[in-house]
Amino acid sequence: MKYILHLSYSSSTSQTEISEERFEELSQAKRLLVEMLEVEQKYDLLLRNHIRFEKVLYESAMHSMFCMERDWSDFMEYSQAANLELMNLLSMCLTYVDHVPQHLKRATPEGESLKEKFKTKTSKVYDDNLAYRVLSKLRNHAQHFGQPVNSYTVNARWHDDRESSFRAAIPFLTVDELAKNPKFSKKLLKELRALGQQIDLRELVRQNMSGFGVLHKWVRQTTKEMATEARQLIENTIDDYLKEHGEKGPAMLLTKLDAEGNKVEEHQLFKDIGKRYEYLKAKNKTLINVEKHYVTNALEPKR
Repeated sequence: MKYILHLSYSSSTSQTEISEERFEELSQAKRLLVEMLEVEQKYDLLLRNHIRFEKVLYESAMHSMFCMERDWSDFMEYSQAANLELMNLLSMCLTYVDHVPQHLKRATPEGESLKEKFKTKTSKVYDDNLAYRVLSKLRNHAQHFGQPVNSYTVNARWHDDRESSFRAAIPFLTVDELAKNPKFSKKLLKELRALGQQIDLRELVRQNMSGFGVLHKWVRQTTKEMATEARQLIENTIDDYLKEHGEKGPAMLLTKLDAEGNKVEEHQLFKDIGKRYEYLKAKNKTLINVEKHYVTNALEPKR
């Protein structure tokens, strides 16, 4: 077998022969970065879905401030919009939990251990976070039995000084509606009844996202060193090759050839995977107390 590095465009004839060990090292680095980028992409989609859910609540409250609800159907429009975004979010939560351990398993030769550790961490978050447990079951309920948003209100109230008022759109989960599903966890129903008959879904969703913040923070901390080393290896290899051959190019090819010169295996090496990975890590926070934060457009009181 022969292992070579060369530029990805056909007009260049330069190449460097490398050892089998070097080939495997670079192949593994590329695989790890690809898998870790996929993990960050999943977390990015999860956060985007959460933001969309929050936005639809904000928009319905804003709409209610300027427009008069004419009948019950107007509130159903608000409820349907919230159901759409919440069902998308619930689906993305399951996607993250199902996909991330597979990416971790494929990322390194010892990936099976990472996969099992992730599952252990997931189980702990499940045990520690009631909202995480509820929403994980609510996803199955929404898929097979009924919608997650059972009632909806737009709360309008004057502040005590009567100088300003606020509005908030609140989607509710009704425990009796969940209880109609014979497959919904009786233990969870008991826990929910202790909170009341109608439960503010905003709080459940935000506490659930805190659980995912804990999970993803663990993923980042656990894989940080290996991902950094993989990125540096690929970028240094590209820079050294281009400097040695006096070439320029956006990407390189890592190729394995048999004795007759036939291509057996090939990997593209380029810096953008690592850059995108670092970009998403820097952009997306791993908030572990989302329920303690909220966004408002209220004017600051005059001093």
